[in-house]
Amino acid sequence: MNPTIVIGVIVFIAAFGAVYFYNSSAENKFLFIPLYHYEPGDFLSEVNAFLFPFIFSLLFFGISAPLALGMEGLKYASLLSTGGMASYDLAFALPQVIAAFSATVFGTAILNDYSGKGNLLEDLKKGAKYLGYAFALMLLLFFMRSFFTPT
Repeated sequence: MNPTIVIGVIVFIAAFGAVYFYNSSAENKFLFIPLYHYEPGDFLSEVNAFLFPFIFSLLFFGISAPLALGMEGLKYASLLSTGGMASYDLAFALPQVIAAFSATVFGTAILNDYSGKGNLLEDLKKGAKYLGYAFALMLLLFFMRSFFTPT
């Protein structure tokens, strides 16, 4: 397992926990507005939310994954604690974590190729496989949403 993604998940949980517990007792709630358009339940917003950790994690060859996942943790906690989204929408964080992992695999593959180690094509295939799984999971979660959220 890539240590960058482990740190990213820890940052996600820490950011989520800090904002959620702060908002549970504060009068002035903290609301984090992500760097992209996001409206829970909108398909294009979910695609934006899926692509953000992937693209942002590609910066600096995957090393920025903790920052991207931290911002997602802030977004989810602030929306959930202020009633801006249903608790089911928190499940969309899993494909985002997998997409960030895919970006770290791509970044590691490129760095390994640059230094003369590894097999670039095999590593890129592995990263693309994880990205495909993450996208399929995001689609599944989106289409299953109507079964789990009240209308």
